[in-house]
Amino acid sequence: MRYLLDRETIAKTILGGIGKAQVQVAAPGTPAYDPKLDEEFAFNPAKARELLTQAGLAGKTTKVSGLVSTSTQESPEIAQIIQEDLKKVGIEVNLNIVEPSRYFPVYFAGTFDISFLFLTLATIDPTDFTISSAYRLNATNPAWLETGPPKEYIEAIQKLNATIDRRERWTNLRAAVRYLLDQSWALPTNLRLPTYGIAKPVRGFGVDPQMLLTLKATWLDR
Repeated sequence: MRYLLDRETIAKTILGGIGKAQVQVAAPGTPAYDPKLDEEFAFNPAKARELLTQAGLAGKTTKVSGLVSTSTQESPEIAQIIQEDLKKVGIEVNLNIVEPSRYFPVYFAGTFDISFLFLTLATIDPTDFTISSAYRLNATNPAWLETGPPKEYIEAIQKLNATIDRRERWTNLRAAVRYLLDQSWALPTNLRLPTYGIAKPVRGFGVDPQMLLTLKATWLDR
């Protein structure tokens, strides 16, 4: 599935050209971001078909259930784009699109094959992303109900937290991100960026990697 996510099309259509294709849990502009991963895990239907052939699934139809919340307008629309791309290789996704109040009982019951979520990604501190449900280290992670995620993942995050040396932390985070992409239980698609209306005299306005306003250098040219 990681090769069947057309992130660029989602960014240009659903996100209006403002959102960015996002392969990894580290946000662009942060020390942990690895641009090489963007190319390695880019949209590649041919690679996906090759893997399906190796698995003996080429030419066959596989039916899966998909769970989507309407908590954000974009999520159902993104899910439908992915649904169409998966259908082209024989994977039929039956989408269950529900409002937030009906979403979580199904979500935590784990009665679905694929879930489409809006998550918080890693920003300045490399462990920020572990607060998001799909990346949590305990049994509340819906991908690993009751058992929690694999010990290799837990150990990778613990190793990341065992040092205060920044260079080591970025190196350890990249190893953890690589593990997540190899396992593919949670696959980022896009980074939804905030938009602002700013008057012409405003100068020096900025947003940091955590999507927080940076106003220290902001001034009015009048």
